[in-house]
Amino acid sequence: MMALTVQTMRALLLLLIPLLAGCAHRRAAQFDPASFHSPGIERCLQYWTATFSLHATNHFYVCATEVDRGDLVRALVYWREEGRILDYLEEPKGAEALAWRLRPMVDRDAVLSDEKIGVSNDLVPHRVWVRWMKQCITSGKEYAMTLKEAKAAFPDSKRPD
Repeated sequence: MMALTVQTMRALLLLLIPLLAGCAHRRAAQFDPASFHSPGIERCLQYWTATFSLHATNHFYVCATEVDRGDLVRALVYWREEGRILDYLEEPKGAEALAWRLRPMVDRDAVLSDEKIGVSNDLVPHRVWVRWMKQCITSGKEYAMTLKEAKAAFPDSKRPD
């Protein structure tokens, strides 16, 4: 095997670095958290609004965390009016209640240090909650749902006690 000189190795690296950087850039550009197709997200947001909202208009920011060939699989959803972050998993029509995976994470429940989080899975450190919220707003897709339209889509939904 032929030994490479230091100059030859430097030349190879100088050629490879832009190539590798270009590949990494193209790979990162393929996944845009606001660029997805979802047959069910609007209906699921209507369900959530009809069941849990008292606001005339509700704003949701959906930031995809998992996409399969352009189709939404999983997302973090920030509900502006209630200051909640919801964990969403795409479900077929008729299973809207199952789309929401964890108990909603609320800012006022988010704790300031990791030490205060025990075995609970619905609390996150405040810094994590803020990062998720900002990610949803800046990188997510915005949806506005009116309570009137949501109640028309889900007339039998009732707010839990």
